[in-house]
Amino acid sequence: MPYPYAASPNVAIESRKQAARRPRPPLPRPASSSSSSSSSISSPSCENKQVTRGSLSQVRLYHPPAHHKEPTMDELPVPQGSWKADYDAKQTGYNLQLLAGVTLFTITLGVVSARS
Repeated sequence: MPYPYAASPNVAIESRKQAARRPRPPLPRPASSSSSSSSSISSPSCENKQVTRGSLSQVRLYHPPAHHKEPTMDELPVPQGSWKADYDAKQTGYNLQLLAGVTLFTITLGVVSARS
């Protein structure tokens, strides 16, 4: 199984618990209109960068478990058997489904036209 932790609900629960324990980053303060134009332009931009940097670092705290192994090409399934035999078997099933649908449509059309 390439992702042993993906199906485990405990990982999602633990991640939510960790997220709930994390302190929230401070919200940016609105620029005051009483300050000069140069300080109001530079001050909020510095605050926004800090908040953005803080929120990004908090979002990316999840790390895969220590025993996690990256999937490789060796884990992909290897084709076996005749592709033609499998193809023909699938086409037979599809043709039977088509035949059943056309038959049911014809019967329905006959019943509706007989009632009219």
